[in-house]
Amino acid sequence: DVIRDDGIVDETPSSYTGSADFWSQVRWQADDYRLDRQSGQPQFIEVWCETVGMVPQLARVAGEYGVPVLSSGGTVSITGTRQAGLRASRRDVPTLILHAGDHDPTGVMLYESLRDDTAAFCRDEGGGHGCEVRRIALVESQLSALESNGPPPAKDPRTPKWRLKYGPGDTTYQLEAMAPGTLTAIVADVLDGLIDADAYAQVLETEGSDLGQIREQLAELT
Repeated sequence: DVIRDDGIVDETPSSYTGSADFWSQVRWQADDYRLDRQSGQPQFIEVWCETVGMVPQLARVAGEYGVPVLSSGGTVSITGTRQAGLRASRRDVPTLILHAGDHDPTGVMLYESLRDDTAAFCRDEGGGHGCEVRRIALVESQLSALESNGPPPAKDPRTPKWRLKYGPGDTTYQLEAMAPGTLTAIVADVLDGLIDADAYAQVLETEGSDLGQIREQLAELT
């Protein structure tokens, strides 16, 4: 129950046991009714992370604000950065991309490529209201917390590779080394500081009102 395998592909056809099951599913889907929770915000936010496996973890936090979480894995995806640039160019507010990745040469390269390529693609499409990419993890100020745990025992295969030498005097820090609660807290704190609380509350109020009406209409149908 604590293992997730993203390699599974499932194409099971959907079906119902009868009309009662169908209406049960409709009511269940209605409970997930959501408006665009970034509506009315001064900017549109996306969260990008280097590790694909962290997407569900970060989505549990970002999703509450209507913030999408994306990952292209450990490589720079031109398709992904182009799509991000196109999205930014078409929005009526500025776009802010928050990036979380490893503190090593590859992680820095991924961040810089995302920053530069997305901005270039956005400009090529007219620029819109602009696109900024901001690194939120791992940054220098967060490394002391990892170092305080001390280096892992040498040659211990059970130890996460959070601190590896990649050159003389250099050290790489893996994002996965952060406790899940620590990383999600970082993302939550950043989002809390960026979200317009009044606009967000208004969306939630409208969302709740709409849901009440939907439930009343379903009750009449069933």
